[in-house]
Amino acid sequence: MSDTDQLAELLERRHESLSQVAYLSRRQVELIDSGDLGTLLQILAGKQQLLNDLSAIERRLDPFRNQRPEERHWSDPAARQRSARLAAESDLLLGEIFQLEQRSAGGLQQRRDEAAQRLQGLHSAHEARGAYLAQPDARTYRQLDLSTEI
Repeated sequence: MSDTDQLAELLERRHESLSQVAYLSRRQVELIDSGDLGTLLQILAGKQQLLNDLSAIERRLDPFRNQRPEERHWSDPAARQRSARLAAESDLLLGEIFQLEQRSAGGLQQRRDEAAQRLQGLHSAHEARGAYLAQPDARTYRQLDLSTEI
């Protein structure tokens, strides 16, 4: 396999992986917005595996990063154009993934803040209940002491 054939294959695999990560990132935003944390954890696990695969692809692409594109010898001009298109689309996917991750982080922070407020409300209610229960028995207030000491 020639270097350019290998490069073309790696760019194809990278594009496919980034497409899948982008899809899962979109689902991640939806699940955060809906509060479905159980499914979110499953999505994140799948996404982590894709990111691990993508990292391996990126390492295999490293030797090509130092090459000047015009010095590569392509046997098929169509393969060169396809690879250039996949590389450009991959860059767009990376930008989209970055934006989705920022949105997800904001959504998770909002969910965390809402949960903290609910917990604070429960804590306040618990304290109020405790204070009420700490008061003397209400039945003692119904008795009227009419005795007098002379």
